[in-house]
Amino acid sequence: MAYKKPLMVLVDEFSASGADAFPAILQDNHRGPIFGMRTMGAGGTVLGYNATAYTESFFRVTVSLMNRANPVQVPGFPAAPYVENISVQPDIVLDYMTRDNLLTGGAAYVQAFTAAMVKLVLGGSSL
Repeated sequence: MAYKKPLMVLVDEFSASGADAFPAILQDNHRGPIFGMRTMGAGGTVLGYNATAYTESFFRVTVSLMNRANPVQVPGFPAAPYVENISVQPDIVLDYMTRDNLLTGGAAYVQAFTAAMVKLVLGGSSL
């Protein structure tokens, strides 16, 4: 492991694809807490194709799925080793989509993730 300093990743429901994969890898390897809301759960590769001749159809097919190190159990889903649909569940849950954050430019959210990062840097567990 080349980088040994503390890591924390901020995620939300708009985190998709690589933004699903990166926190999943960090979480599976216990490299640092994931902070925010669950990711989109779009952890596969989807390709689009034109349908048969003489149609104007187009279809999309998932051609790969990201497998996690261990099956993940989250409410509403069976235990599975996938990011697709299940998403990455944060270790520290905090929604920034609040009235207070809207009115204050996200001040409460910034204070919360800054406090969590300071705790992590100073050696306390943020998990």
